[in-house]
Amino acid sequence: MLEPSYPVLIFFALRNGLYLAGLLPIALAKAIVCRSPARFWAIGALILCLISAVAYYVVPALGLYTAPIAVWASSIKTYGGGVMVPLSASVMMLACATSHGSRWPWFDYLHGIGFVVWLVLWGWTTWF
Repeated sequence: MLEPSYPVLIFFALRNGLYLAGLLPIALAKAIVCRSPARFWAIGALILCLISAVAYYVVPALGLYTAPIAVWASSIKTYGGGVMVPLSASVMMLACATSHGSRWPWFDYLHGIGFVVWLVLWGWTTWF
Protein backbone atom coordinates (compact mmCIF):
# COMPACT_ATOMS: atom_id res chain seq x y z
CA MET A 1 0.00 0.00 0.00
CA LEU A 2 2.81 2.42 0.80
CA GLU A 3 5.21 1.14 -1.82
CA PRO A 4 6.58 3.73 -4.24
CA SER A 5 5.96 3.31 -7.96
CA TYR A 6 8.68 2.25 -10.36
CA PRO A 7 9.14 5.73 -11.89
CA VAL A 8 9.80 7.13 -8.43
CA LEU A 9 12.35 4.43 -7.67
CA ILE A 10 14.08 4.95 -11.02
CA PHE A 11 14.22 8.71 -10.48
CA PHE A 12 15.73 8.29 -7.02
CA ALA A 13 18.41 6.02 -8.47
CA LEU A 14 19.16 8.52 -11.23
CA ARG A 15 19.14 11.46 -8.84
CA ASN A 16 21.52 9.71 -6.48
CA GLY A 17 24.50 9.78 -8.79
CA LEU A 18 23.68 7.46 -11.68
CA TYR A 19 22.63 10.21 -14.07
CA LEU A 20 25.82 12.18 -13.54
CA ALA A 21 27.92 9.03 -13.74
CA GLY A 22 26.39 8.40 -17.16
CA LEU A 23 26.89 12.00 -18.20
CA LEU A 24 30.57 11.98 -17.23
CA PRO A 25 31.90 10.01 -20.25
CA ILE A 26 29.77 12.11 -22.62
CA ALA A 27 31.14 15.33 -21.11
CA LEU A 28 34.69 13.95 -21.26
CA ALA A 29 34.35 13.03 -24.93
CA LYS A 30 32.84 16.40 -25.79
CA ALA A 31 35.58 18.21 -23.83
CA ILE A 32 38.21 16.39 -25.90
CA VAL A 33 36.73 16.76 -29.38
CA CYS A 34 34.93 20.10 -29.29
CA ARG A 35 36.47 23.45 -30.05
CA SER A 36 36.13 26.63 -28.07
CA PRO A 37 33.54 27.87 -26.85
CA ALA A 38 31.72 24.51 -26.83
CA ARG A 39 34.72 22.98 -25.09
CA PHE A 40 34.36 25.36 -22.15
CA TRP A 41 30.76 24.27 -21.59
CA ALA A 42 31.76 20.61 -21.80
CA ILE A 43 34.62 21.16 -19.32
CA GLY A 44 32.20 22.88 -16.94
CA ALA A 45 29.83 19.90 -17.13
CA LEU A 46 32.77 17.53 -16.71
CA ILE A 47 33.89 19.35 -13.56
CA LEU A 48 30.39 19.14 -12.10
CA CYS A 49 30.24 15.42 -12.91
CA LEU A 50 33.64 14.83 -11.27
CA ILE A 51 32.64 16.79 -8.16
CA SER A 52 29.46 14.77 -7.88
CA ALA A 53 31.39 11.52 -8.36
CA VAL A 54 33.60 12.46 -5.43
CA ALA A 55 30.57 13.43 -3.35
CA TYR A 56 28.51 10.34 -4.17
CA TYR A 57 31.13 7.61 -4.39
CA VAL A 58 34.58 8.51 -3.07
CA VAL A 59 33.69 10.12 0.26
CA PRO A 60 31.40 7.26 1.41
CA ALA A 61 33.85 4.63 0.10
CA LEU A 62 36.60 6.11 2.24
CA GLY A 63 34.33 6.12 5.30
CA LEU A 64 34.62 9.85 5.84
CA TYR A 65 31.35 10.45 7.65
CA THR A 66 32.38 13.10 10.19
CA ALA A 67 35.13 14.89 8.28
CA PRO A 68 34.54 18.37 6.85
CA ILE A 69 34.62 16.92 3.35
CA ALA A 70 31.62 14.75 4.29
CA VAL A 71 29.66 17.88 5.19
CA TRP A 72 30.64 19.40 1.85
CA ALA A 73 29.68 16.21 0.00
CA SER A 74 26.33 16.11 1.75
CA SER A 75 25.61 19.70 0.79
CA ILE A 76 26.51 18.94 -2.85
CA LYS A 77 24.22 15.90 -2.90
CA THR A 78 21.23 17.68 -1.36
CA TYR A 79 21.54 21.08 -3.04
CA GLY A 80 18.16 22.04 -4.45
CA GLY A 81 16.55 18.80 -3.33
CA GLY A 82 19.23 16.79 -5.10
CA VAL A 83 18.36 18.01 -8.59
CA MET A 84 20.39 21.19 -9.04
CA VAL A 85 23.75 19.59 -9.82
CA PRO A 86 22.36 17.21 -12.50
CA LEU A 87 20.23 20.01 -13.91
CA SER A 88 23.19 22.41 -14.03
CA ALA A 89 25.42 19.83 -15.73
CA SER A 90 22.74 19.09 -18.31
CA VAL A 91 22.17 22.77 -19.04
CA MET A 92 25.93 23.11 -19.61
CA MET A 93 25.84 20.16 -21.99
CA LEU A 94 22.90 21.72 -23.85
CA ALA A 95 24.89 24.94 -24.13
CA CYS A 96 27.80 22.90 -25.45
CA ALA A 97 25.55 21.30 -28.07
CA THR A 98 24.32 24.66 -29.33
CA SER A 99 27.65 26.50 -29.18
CA HIS A 100 29.99 27.12 -32.07
CA GLY A 101 32.64 24.41 -32.30
CA SER A 102 30.49 21.52 -31.15
CA ARG A 103 31.27 18.15 -32.71
CA TRP A 104 29.94 14.61 -32.57
CA PRO A 105 26.22 15.43 -32.44
CA TRP A 106 25.24 11.83 -31.63
CA PHE A 107 26.51 12.45 -28.09
CA ASP A 108 24.19 15.46 -27.94
CA TYR A 109 21.28 13.29 -29.06
CA LEU A 110 22.17 10.65 -26.47
CA HIS A 111 22.35 13.29 -23.76
CA GLY A 112 19.09 14.85 -24.96
CA ILE A 113 17.24 11.55 -24.69
CA GLY A 114 18.62 10.94 -21.21
CA PHE A 115 17.83 14.49 -20.14
CA VAL A 116 14.23 14.24 -21.36
CA VAL A 117 13.79 10.95 -19.50
CA TRP A 118 15.28 12.54 -16.36
CA LEU A 119 12.94 15.56 -16.66
CA VAL A 120 9.88 13.36 -17.17
CA LEU A 121 10.76 11.27 -14.12
CA TRP A 122 11.41 14.42 -12.10
CA GLY A 123 8.01 15.78 -13.11
CA TRP A 124 6.40 12.44 -12.28
CA THR A 125 7.84 12.39 -8.77
CA THR A 126 7.07 16.06 -8.19
CA TRP A 127 3.47 16.28 -9.37
CA PHE A 128 2.02 12.77 -9.20
